[in-house]
Amino acid sequence: MRNIKIKLPKRMSTAIHIADMQVPFHDRKSWKLVLSFIKEWKPDFVISHGDAAECYHYGSYDQSPLEKPSYLGAWNADVEIAEVQKSWKQLHEATPKSTFLYTLGNHEDRVRRSKMKNNKETIISSDTFVDIFKVHKWWNEIVEWGYGIKLGHLWCTHGDTTSLYAARKMLQMWGSCVAFGHCHRNSFWMENPKGDNLRAAWGIPCLCRLDPRFVTQPNWSHGFAFSKFFPSGNFSIQIIPIVGSSWFLFGNKIYKSGIKLTGE
Repeated sequence: MRNIKIKLPKRMSTAIHIADMQVPFHDRKSWKLVLSFIKEWKPDFVISHGDAAECYHYGSYDQSPLEKPSYLGAWNADVEIAEVQKSWKQLHEATPKSTFLYTLGNHEDRVRRSKMKNNKETIISSDTFVDIFKVHKWWNEIVEWGYGIKLGHLWCTHGDTTSLYAARKMLQMWGSCVAFGHCHRNSFWMENPKGDNLRAAWGIPCLCRLDPRFVTQPNWSHGFAFSKFFPSGNFSIQIIPIVGSSWFLFGNKIYKSGIKLTGE
C-alpha cells in the first residue's frame, strides 16, 4: 500500500475529495449535503483523504466514554465499525459506478500503533485497520498513511501537519501539486519558483464535528473539494466550504440539507 498512480480516462473526468470525517464523530448535516452533491454529479472518482474513522477504541487520547455521539445507543468498537460501514454504503448508493480511492490517515493508523504498544485492550482481534473495517469491500485502491495516490498531476494524501502554513509545508514536502487533509480547514499555497514550474497545495476542510473534547477553539471548518482532470493530467480543483452545516454554493446553485440517509 505504497504510492500508486491512477490511469485517467481518455476524456475529462471528475473527482470528489473528502477528509477527516472521523465517523461516528462526523457532522451528519454536512455529510448529507456532501452526499446530495455526489449523488447529483456522479464523479468518476471519490477520494477519501483519511481519518474516515475515529478509531476511538484504539486511540490514546484521554476522552471520556460518556462523550459518545448522542445518536448512538451502545458504544463499543463494533458500533463504531458499523457506523463507518454505513457511511461507505451511503457513498456507494450515491454514486455506485465511481472508483473509490482511500489514503489512510493517522486515525486509521491508531490500530497499528495500539497493537505495537499493546497499551490498550481492543475488543476485536485482527491485524490491520483494513481487515477490521473490511476496507477492500468498499474501496478500490488504498494506501497507508504517509503515502499518496496520484491522479494526473495531483497527489492525494492525508498529511501530517496542522500548522497555519500547512499547505506550504505539504508543498515543500511533496515537491509537486498535492491535496491533503489532516489540518481540518481550508489551506492553500502556490509557488512558481522558476517562472515555468507552477505548483500548489490544497488543504481540504473536515467533515467531523467542530466541538472536540480534547481541544478548545480548534479553528476547524467544514467542506470538501471538487476537481476536474484532462486526459493530459492537467487539472483544476475547487475547495467548497460548508456554511453552518446547512448549505454551500457551487456554480450558481445553493445546496441545502434535506435528503434522508439509509438507516434513518
